[in-house]
Amino acid sequence: MYLPPVEKKPQSPLVKWTVRLFLLVLFVGFFFFLSLNFLAGKTDAHKKGLEAALSELVKKPVIITELKEFNIIPQFHFEVNGVTSSNITVEKFAISYGFWDLFLGRPYIESLRFENLRVPPAILTNLPLFIENAAILDSGIFTFNGFLGKDVLKGTIPLTRLEGRFRPSYHITQPEINLDVGVYKIHYKVINQSKSVVINGGGLSQEIPFTNFDYYVSPDAFWFAFEGTDHDCSFLRIRGLDNGRANIEIYGLEASEVFDISRFNLKCTSNKNP
Repeated sequence: MYLPPVEKKPQSPLVKWTVRLFLLVLFVGFFFFLSLNFLAGKTDAHKKGLEAALSELVKKPVIITELKEFNIIPQFHFEVNGVTSSNITVEKFAISYGFWDLFLGRPYIESLRFENLRVPPAILTNLPLFIENAAILDSGIFTFNGFLGKDVLKGTIPLTRLEGRFRPSYHITQPEINLDVGVYKIHYKVINQSKSVVINGGGLSQEIPFTNFDYYVSPDAFWFAFEGTDHDCSFLRIRGLDNGRANIEIYGLEASEVFDISRFNLKCTSNKNP
């Protein structure tokens, strides 16, 4: 039986250009990721580049002793030993982000850990701060422990783990901080946009609701002001005694002569006890 030859129809120009565009995107994407992979490494040039990037981020010079690892694909990750900036030192530091999370500015983090962070007095508090270990646990809790002055310091920050990801990824949905400082327990929480600080221990048992807060550090203390809904303000002073231990005191506006109110960017007008 004779079958006539099938006449080939010319391919649509739209199909041709679609295929060409797809191959072009594939080609460019391949070399893009290949070039990113070549950017990874732990040479002296990589270390200097990371120092420059971190210095720009914190607006102060950053010096790294050793760059142990630096990757960009499939995740942005670096691990360093010996970091110094403005007398603040950390012995070990490692952090990881998903590449696309970092590229698109999404507030997700995959891992964070550091060891032996030392902060001299009058930078964060008037007492020396030492964090021995800090890390994000698989359970989604950022935990840290160390010392504030001579007081044992422990803290946790709950994080939310994103579901359906190949690697664990975390972010903060409900800001909350739990601190144990010597005899004190401090809990900062936000529930339905209502913020408050709860302090227990050392003869104190107080919850301070607030809408805004401000602080400053002096050579002898760490000063907080919490502004309420009616511009009533409560003041909190954390200072080190002669033995290097923390002492926490709460004041209302009537005792605000202890505080330099001009240092706070708040409207503290009404006379209400905390």
